[in-house]
Amino acid sequence: MPKYNELKKVRRLSDRSETNSIVDLVKDNETGILYVRKTIFGVDQPVYQGIFIRELQALQRLNSCENIVKIIGYSNMIMTKSRDKVGCIFLEYVSGDTLSNIDVVRLTSKQKFKIVKQLLSSIEMAHNEGIIHRDVNPNNIMIDDNEDVKVIDFGICKIKQMINSATVFQMRTSLYSAPEVHLHSQNATEQSDLYSIGAVMYYLFTGEQPPIATIFQETIDNASGFDIELRPIIRKLVASNPIERYKNISELRGDLTSVFKRFLDVHFTAVITMDHEKFTKLKNLNLIPKNSTIKDLDLIVSRNYMELYIGQLDNIYKFLGTNYCLECFYGEDTNVFLVAEIKKVVPVEREFIKRKFCEISARLNLPDPKTIHRLSRNDNLEIKNIVDEFCEHYRSKDNVNIEYKKNYGAWRDLLTLTKKSIEDNVQRFLYDSYDIKGNICSFKLHKGVFLGDTVFNKETRLIYERKNKKNNKTKLIYVGNYYDDSLVDEHVILKTRFLQKPLSLPSKGSICLDYGEEIINIDRQLDALDNMERENYSCQYNLKEIISGISPPTIDPLYGKIKFFNERLDSYQKAAVEKALRSESLTIIQGPPGTGKTNVVIEIIRQILKINSNYLGLPEKKILLVSQSHPAVDKMLDDLIQQSQHRPNLIRVGRDEKLNDEIREEFGLSYVKDNWIKNVRSKCNKLAQNYCEELRVTYTEFESYYREYEKKFVSNIEPESINENEILEFVSKTNTPKKEKIRKILEIQKQWVDGLQQCEEADLYLIKNTTIIAGTCTGFISNRVLRDTSFDYVIVDEAAKATYPELAVSFSKAEKIILVGDHKQLPPVLDLDIIEENEDKLDKKDFVEGLFEKLYNNFPEENRHRLSIQYRMHPVIGSLISRVFYENEIQNGTPEKERITGIPGYDNISIEWITTSKISEFKRKEEQIGDKEKATYKNSSEISIIKSKLYELDSLLTRIIKVGVITAYRGQKSAIKEMIKQQKFKYIQVEVDTVDAFQGGQKEIIIYSTVRSSKSNRIGFLKSEARLNVSLSRAQSLLIIVGDLNFLNNPKIIGNKFPEIIKYIKETKGCKITEVGENL
Repeated sequence: MPKYNELKKVRRLSDRSETNSIVDLVKDNETGILYVRKTIFGVDQPVYQGIFIRELQALQRLNSCENIVKIIGYSNMIMTKSRDKVGCIFLEYVSGDTLSNIDVVRLTSKQKFKIVKQLLSSIEMAHNEGIIHRDVNPNNIMIDDNEDVKVIDFGICKIKQMINSATVFQMRTSLYSAPEVHLHSQNATEQSDLYSIGAVMYYLFTGEQPPIATIFQETIDNASGFDIELRPIIRKLVASNPIERYKNISELRGDLTSVFKRFLDVHFTAVITMDHEKFTKLKNLNLIPKNSTIKDLDLIVSRNYMELYIGQLDNIYKFLGTNYCLECFYGEDTNVFLVAEIKKVVPVEREFIKRKFCEISARLNLPDPKTIHRLSRNDNLEIKNIVDEFCEHYRSKDNVNIEYKKNYGAWRDLLTLTKKSIEDNVQRFLYDSYDIKGNICSFKLHKGVFLGDTVFNKETRLIYERKNKKNNKTKLIYVGNYYDDSLVDEHVILKTRFLQKPLSLPSKGSICLDYGEEIINIDRQLDALDNMERENYSCQYNLKEIISGISPPTIDPLYGKIKFFNERLDSYQKAAVEKALRSESLTIIQGPPGTGKTNVVIEIIRQILKINSNYLGLPEKKILLVSQSHPAVDKMLDDLIQQSQHRPNLIRVGRDEKLNDEIREEFGLSYVKDNWIKNVRSKCNKLAQNYCEELRVTYTEFESYYREYEKKFVSNIEPESINENEILEFVSKTNTPKKEKIRKILEIQKQWVDGLQQCEEADLYLIKNTTIIAGTCTGFISNRVLRDTSFDYVIVDEAAKATYPELAVSFSKAEKIILVGDHKQLPPVLDLDIIEENEDKLDKKDFVEGLFEKLYNNFPEENRHRLSIQYRMHPVIGSLISRVFYENEIQNGTPEKERITGIPGYDNISIEWITTSKISEFKRKEEQIGDKEKATYKNSSEISIIKSKLYELDSLLTRIIKVGVITAYRGQKSAIKEMIKQQKFKYIQVEVDTVDAFQGGQKEIIIYSTVRSSKSNRIGFLKSEARLNVSLSRAQSLLIIVGDLNFLNNPKIIGNKFPEIIKYIKETKGCKITEVGENL
């Protein structure tokens, strides 16, 4: 946030009050935008810190309510002159005046009832969030220039879930405060706010200040200015006894329905019919009184529709009310809406739905279906046409859905086809019979059925598919893990080992490899796409419009300067952190190789944690940290742990076998849970032993008693096996009232402790109290608790490698999203076979540009950033990468002297190309492995050169050096790995892998095997700029390329980057080309 004096004060709006605060109108000199700054003094004192935190928390929770002033930002500050510690809250500037400054006598009845209606909406929203305003009065009700209500000043509000004795003191009360609040502010309840609403309504309609509570009802009886229907309502609102007031605003709305209909323009009458089944459902859902009759329906249901919003989708018309929604069909022949379904609606959900529905000024009429033809008024056709037009406009508004489907619609088709392909192509094994002995199930496979090339191990799960004839859905039943196989009398005997005996296994049928995890993963992504399409996400901004390119993402205009933890961050890295923290929705950070994106992510996390520590009274900002792969997540956590001064409050979710050992054993959810349970058990056992001492029994005696006592509640235990004498003996020792109470406590505690391991509430407790949750893009949601958990931030590392559906899984969970990656490195992995097999349904062009690249190319500068100084590579290597892949935009941050290998002959060399062009064509050419459809390649000449080069380097070294050997082809990788296994090196440690596995890694020396060499102009994977970028940018000090230089130096090959690379090597000092001949 800006410093106190960085915003120009325009004028004082409110002098210091009992909450020790002042309110100023201020102006941002750069933008000219006006804000309201509320300054609370003395926040180093618990009382005023509590006031500051309460107002902040209330405003943050209510920021989506249209009739409550919106918070822009907040900060703890030190005033420059006085050095006072203050808390500042920055609010939107509402152009208008408070109700207290408006001549209410001049307001029309319609204007007055509009104020009441909007006031009720705002206070109801607050109550549903557990917030009691405690100070509803005309001074805190703004009327803006559009005559809309904005409730302000939540400084002395009461938040139910927030316990803070600092603000339990008597606030100054007014004539608008309920009598119980006069006794003490902490007595305030929802009924206290209702009293204040009644007092405001009295002032609004009479122009007089309200009297004291003891004579309020009597004054109302004698006052003028009320409609006769309004008088008893206000009278009930201001009853001295809270019990005699309305229970809630919903009940109050019901009594105001007819008054609102009279004074707020009602242009139409909507006719709805409901059969007896739906009427009964309303009663069963407790949405109408149980004693209601069908004749009461019109009056009762109309109370739910004091304001009416109607939406339409697939010819279903949804009538949104206060507490429930009626989903109706429209009957063209009868011109009547018929209720098809009833759904309960909670207030927060209602506020969200309202934005998409058409507000109609209409009264509802629910007549007896038999008398419809006698109705004097039925405006259903007009209402239908208005709603249809609105919904059509909304759905086509700015072409959001059209643009969204154009950009991302194909992903649903691809996922659906992928799911079908998995189900159709899984390898199935027919069996003639099976036999179970112990926990081993032996399947006798059908004659001629073999296991084929499938690799089986003890982790391989097998299942039986059972189809439900009613809904045609398939249920996957686990039959065990692979145990053994053998051939007996021409039949394969496949053995599985199980923990629980498989149920309903037919005598003969088929089993298959378990594909359930793949299907679940796809279903999660399909659900995520549904959430995006329905705009069902935590982000308060329209994320769908942002990613469709319709609306730009926005930034916090008042986010101030940052004090960085890592002072070594360069200016580009600092700017990236600032942009991420200023963003109000989505930020893209591009991190080219070696530019320190991990340091940026860690700095962002630490800044968020700093906000948490600065505002301890506010709910912690929770962070979801995800990446496309488990190793990437663990690498990020390793770095975070190393750079953190204290142990991070984090949990790593994911299957234990896929996690880094150190991370798993300290932060894995199951390990954290086990340690927590162990700690809880230890404390409970200590407490139990103290109780046992009071009972004058040993803890061992209690445990022995409890074992027998517990058997009584187990269904399959024979009564004879229970030692009743032991139970009776223990009970007799503890039969006094006090001792019996202690015994019951011990029993309950023991039962609770024993059930902790299976208790899902334990997961809920741990996750709720953890700041950082880390996992993979789609894997984190496998935890049931996390499916319903929302986060303040989602940070996605390696985001350019993730597909849009993978990213969408986490998108719905967060208020703010930060994507970190590099679209010029490895792209998302796609199943090209499925795309090519379904050319009539899928267009490959729809999947070429990933979401990260699309957003980076279209976002404004304020919401995207490229890191532009690399620290990994020798400047000669770094400049190559910058020129070929990044338009010469990447600078070098590490001097040459820090990237010298010290290997004789390489003192001034950092790039070497060993070319095979002089070797005979027969020897240097590539070799195809496998059929054309799934072909891979290897190159024996290059393998020999790599072997010789490794021995040469090893002989010249005097220290350990890590060498990476990279290739684009699986066939070459396997051949090089096999060769390395047979060698012994003294100083070099060699790692061999494909390009895809090396992203994010680095070695002091990299050897890159190009493999391809032939008479054709085909270079396959080598045309991929992203893969080539990754391959060449892994080297810190020395990059050695092995391949046919003349073959690859062919500019006629479309997309070939090698001519540019070769030109650089030939022209640049620090590079050399080495030719090898027939003898290698």
